[in-house]
Amino acid sequence: MKHSILLIFTIIGLAMNAAEFPIFDDQKTPRPEGMRQVQISDFKIAPKMLESLPEKTVYGDKITLRKLAEFYMNDPAGMEAWAKHSENTAQIINQWDFNRKGFGADRYVYRFPALEWLAMVYIYSGNKELGEFIRSHMLQVASLPYEFWLHSELRGYDKKKPLGMLETASLSTTVSSTLSATENLFSDEEKNRIRTALREKGQIPCLNWLDKPAKNNFTAIISSGAYIASKYLDDQAGMQKALAAMKTYLSESIENDGSYGEGSGYFSYPISGILSSTVARGAKRTLQKFRTALFF
Repeated sequence: MKHSILLIFTIIGLAMNAAEFPIFDDQKTPRPEGMRQVQISDFKIAPKMLESLPEKTVYGDKITLRKLAEFYMNDPAGMEAWAKHSENTAQIINQWDFNRKGFGADRYVYRFPALEWLAMVYIYSGNKELGEFIRSHMLQVASLPYEFWLHSELRGYDKKKPLGMLETASLSTTVSSTLSATENLFSDEEKNRIRTALREKGQIPCLNWLDKPAKNNFTAIISSGAYIASKYLDDQAGMQKALAAMKTYLSESIENDGSYGEGSGYFSYPISGILSSTVARGAKRTLQKFRTALFF
């Protein structure tokens, strides 16, 4: 209860200053001159791309990526899912912008996470236009200030100790997973630039929040984003801090009989976030830990 009250006052205090911060809305990148219109067929899984898959991504290695490709190519459910991915990707590339529907449609911070699944389409299709789209947005996000990464329009910004909240965790997850899958799109200097932004504007603010993890959904989501960013950056201390916060959330939020103090929607949201980090830990380790109440 004490932590929850502190959380409320922290958010209120930051939000009171939010009006002074800029709004980051569409943030469209310039469409390359002369770029052609793509077709859905341009995003077929290319056998030659399977030979050049990344050795390892945040969520899996080359073996795992090949198995996923087989699912998309041979399983009816996988084929249907890939067809939808291809259709959505073609629409995004031809309009040279993310789809602007649903919650937060006019805010870049809520549209950018689509880059995560677009990166998956890229590693299997090798589509040049899609690669350029991913590249342009990754470099743009790396150049945006703390005010964007912390979504200060809503959350405010404590300059003495920047606190990463839900949006920062989402950005950190997206940048980490996307870069791990598409490193071939960037020069060494560009990769270092993106990693520096991820560390300073994403991972560290999220870890700052976890200095005093509260018993609420924020801790679940932020710890997951912090873990994934720390894994990509090979920061063992950051990974351990994030895992400890997840354990705090799970052990203190879920009763011994499995009940939860809020509705199912308030439970599925944080748990879905934690699932992302458990998948990032590796299939075997995740399966073992899921056999216990706390994954740890």
